[in-house]
Amino acid sequence: MKLGIALCVGITLLIIILKYTRKKRKPVEYINKLSFVASRIYGMANKNLEQLEGKVQDSEETQDYYVGMLRRQAMIANDLSLILVDRPSQNLTTPYILLRTLMDDFLHVMHLDQSPSKDEDIIRINAKSYRDNFMSVHNLTKSEIQEYSGETLGYLNPEALEELKNIIRAKPKINKYLEDSETLKFKKFIPLTQLAEKFDSPNKHYNFARDRTYHFWKSYSSFVHFSIWCYEYELREDILNLNAIEECFQYVFNTVHFCASHFKETKGTQVFIDPYLVKEMRFALLKKM
Repeated sequence: MKLGIALCVGITLLIIILKYTRKKRKPVEYINKLSFVASRIYGMANKNLEQLEGKVQDSEETQDYYVGMLRRQAMIANDLSLILVDRPSQNLTTPYILLRTLMDDFLHVMHLDQSPSKDEDIIRINAKSYRDNFMSVHNLTKSEIQEYSGETLGYLNPEALEELKNIIRAKPKINKYLEDSETLKFKKFIPLTQLAEKFDSPNKHYNFARDRTYHFWKSYSSFVHFSIWCYEYELREDILNLNAIEECFQYVFNTVHFCASHFKETKGTQVFIDPYLVKEMRFALLKKM
């Protein structure tokens, strides 16, 4: 395992690409292998979650973020393992959309690993979701009042919206997400594009991973916001496209490791690394053990 972990990330990725282009593996065979790899990532994430049993009962912002992130990698990896082998031919839209989500996760977790203000960054990341949901309710209420005079059942009226604002101001768990309680101005975190473009680590492997995952995130975003480009891309179920999925799995593998490493540092838990992913797939760890 130590030999596999020590492999250079950049060289590993090139080996992955060359290995499958040289062998000209058939797409069906390769898809089955990718499904199996996703199932191993699922198992690895679950093994690390098991290490947390009895250690994370009390709610704490940074801890809960990493628990949730680890659970999400497990759930989506499991979904991918099933979807890859149970779908119509030339239909990879769902895997691409899920991978786009996982590349987003990787970029955030890698940023946090290098951040001197991890706890505050996580508060700001969480604040964005609260703000987005509040503004959605706020705008919907405003629209309903303008269009239907506030008479539609199931929608907030102005009084109920004000009551919601007061609850947010008074609740400590949510109040910490505010820059200004009076105006209900939420804290902000930088958009993912800026996060990727501004991220710079003394570790060149981190920067290489940043560029690759940002590339995949942008490419797979086309499957969230439909265009003819993604339609044509999906019809080409060739080996290079499947190589890209395998490379993405290496970053998901590293997201799991980043999360498990956080708990090793804060809770003294053991980190479980799937030996198959290291020895057979030659997945390399960005963060040293």
